[in-house]
Amino acid sequence: MSEAPQGYASIGKFLSVSELRSNPKTKRWALWSDGDDYLGVILWHGAWRCYVLFPSENTLFHAKCLTDIAVFLKKQTDEHRSSKKNHDSVVQASNAAERPARTDGKENGTPDTPPESSVQTPRGTSASRPDGEPASFLDRWSKVIEKRRL
Repeated sequence: MSEAPQGYASIGKFLSVSELRSNPKTKRWALWSDGDDYLGVILWHGAWRCYVLFPSENTLFHAKCLTDIAVFLKKQTDEHRSSKKNHDSVVQASNAAERPARTDGKENGTPDTPPESSVQTPRGTSASRPDGEPASFLDRWSKVIEKRRL
């Protein structure tokens, strides 16, 4: 492996990353070639719940480089998930210690559900109107589609 410059970490024979300013929950890295070419940025992608590479325009990657990048992404994703689990378990333990025991037989953290009579349906949900017609847009259209099929 080639030696990465100061402030860079090598992730393969031809690639290195430099950590960028991170937000409190996730890290960010710039991806560089050994020739100091900027190749893209590695960020947490919330929809996929993992780190991903956002490559720069007109970049080409050899299979070995893609493998090195994939290994780095997997390692960072696993570290992020394990640190989050550790953090969550510490928070749950401290919260459980602070909560008084329940006297109604339910476990701590079990939400109380309101009685049926006090539940109000928000506007646009599938609750029926007084005349028996469905209230939501989708329910009205599903009725129209059913009539057209007949």
